[in-house]
Amino acid sequence: MRRPRAVRDLAGRFEHRLFLSATPHNGHSNSFSTLLELLDPYRFTRGVKVRGRKVLEDVMVRRLKEDIRTTQGGFPELAGLATRRLRERGEREARDLDGTLRRQRERIVEELERHEGQYKQITLAFDEEERRQLQSNMRYWRMRLDQFDRDLEQEPGRIRAFYEVQARRVEPVGLVYLWPETN
Repeated sequence: MRRPRAVRDLAGRFEHRLFLSATPHNGHSNSFSTLLELLDPYRFTRGVKVRGRKVLEDVMVRRLKEDIRTTQGGFPELAGLATRRLRERGEREARDLDGTLRRQRERIVEELERHEGQYKQITLAFDEEERRQLQSNMRYWRMRLDQFDRDLEQEPGRIRAFYEVQARRVEPVGLVYLWPETN
């Protein structure tokens, strides 16, 4: 009981109200008139059954799936648009990942070449623990290079596949018209 009272209190604080719903009300005329009272307390009263379509047409816009199909030119076009955009996003993300992996791989190759080429000079002032750590790092870098090759071969394709549409079903959840109020 607290929620309807809070909503009524909140609605009373605003001159303009807009209710949007993709689901119908529960079917009880009392509940429907209560919702309408929140929209316009001068025309509608809670508990009084709403009579006549003309009264509702002034405050309510109702659209069915058929109306939306006609308005938007049909769902197949929307499904095609969504499929195309997802495919484009998958291509873009696959390209970005490929570029990132290649840059990381180049950085590791540079570091590995620098350390291998100057190993004796670099480790001249190192104690045994520091030498072992550097050798461990270099082993890891070599192993990581092999992993980069596998990732470059497999991961961009996996990303593209992730964005491929496997099933198509487009259902509208609502359509909203907004217009200025004139006095």
